[in-house]
Amino acid sequence: MSPRLNRIIVGDIHGHARMLQALLDFHGVQNHYVFLGDYIDRGPDARSVIDLIRQLPSKTTLAGNHEQMMIKILKGPGKLYGKQQHAVEKQAWLSRANGGQETLKSFGLPTNATWADLPGVYQSFLTELKLWYEDEDVLCVHAGLADAATSIRNQDPDTILWTRAHWLDHLRPYRGKRVVFGHTISSSRPDLCNSQGLIYKNDCIGIDTSAWYCGVLTSLVIDQQQNWLVYQYHERQKRVLSLGPLTT
Repeated sequence: MSPRLNRIIVGDIHGHARMLQALLDFHGVQNHYVFLGDYIDRGPDARSVIDLIRQLPSKTTLAGNHEQMMIKILKGPGKLYGKQQHAVEKQAWLSRANGGQETLKSFGLPTNATWADLPGVYQSFLTELKLWYEDEDVLCVHAGLADAATSIRNQDPDTILWTRAHWLDHLRPYRGKRVVFGHTISSSRPDLCNSQGLIYKNDCIGIDTSAWYCGVLTSLVIDQQQNWLVYQYHERQKRVLSLGPLTT
């Protein structure tokens, strides 16, 4: 990544390609984008979301818990993952709450689809997702950390993808760097939110503003002057709003 590029961190998209397109049109492609995962499920256009991201020239794509679920379900049971457990977890993924059916529809696949039915470019996208992004200023993960003192390389992947209550009760910067995460809808924890509707405490910033339910997709820009700027696409207003510098 060129140091001259702005870094733009994007929260959970959940299949809403039109909202992502609006943010990309607003910011432009000459930036380095960091996506926090959960590209799929619940919304109608998971495939289009992935297509938009794949076309960007400079990007880091993190895994979310929903991508983990999709891979696990489509690959099917194995030695450590029995048929009964697979059936239960598949039903949960396909449920309205998790929205897996919407993802399969976007790929034109039936509910009994397997990993082999997914086109290769999307298999590659999903399996190449990273667990974290780190540079001199920030650590980005999907859900959070087990603790901020342990090296990210030694933390459990399931914790990075799924943690919620424990992380929110122990928000701390990571080795002097801000931590940006998604996964937890910020409005679910108003006690931790700043005036911009983001979780913001102890240099930890949660930017999942619920594109799929509230119709708000957030991007956090770190520009070349080290300003941290907040932007949001609002579905009701059909436009991107600039909320200015990150506030407490």
